[in-house]
Amino acid sequence: MSHRAWLAGLVADRDLLAREVTVVVCGPDTETATRAAAQVEAFCAQIGTPATRLDRAALSARARYALDPFGTATAAFGSWST
Repeated sequence: MSHRAWLAGLVADRDLLAREVTVVVCGPDTETATRAAAQVEAFCAQIGTPATRLDRAALSARARYALDPFGTATAAFGSWST
């Protein structure tokens, strides 16, 4: 199943209380990555869901939360920051 079909299926499924998907785009240069991000945003607009570009700090926080949503690693091992 393509990512596009999967995302569209998430929007169509009304049984979820909340949904949040993080899409990371990259490219060989800033221009290519910016175009890819714009394509993701355009698709999100087509399926009626908001898209937000994250800066490095926000993306790092999102990744930390995905790996450890309850903060247990911080309690056990200290801060994640370097």
